[in-house]
Amino acid sequence: PEVAEYLRWHGVAAPVTEIEASAWLAGGRLIAGAIEAGADLVVMGAYSHHLMRRLIFGVAGVALARSTIPVLMAE
Repeated sequence: PEVAEYLRWHGVAAPVTEIEASAWLAGGRLIAGAIEAGADLVVMGAYSHHLMRRLIFGVAGVALARSTIPVLMAE
């Protein structure tokens, strides 16, 4: 919500959606939601602690594996 508020100050309407699911479901839902919203890029962060494990088993890994649009990862 804080990022959406910041973006609103700059004229960008950014809806906030909470996803409550396991990593396997959340990653797929994240990508599906982005595509449904008409996004052509997903920008997401990944924790630096045990980054490889999160990329393989976490939401980030699932999003990368299932995405049909570019995903920009930021650590």
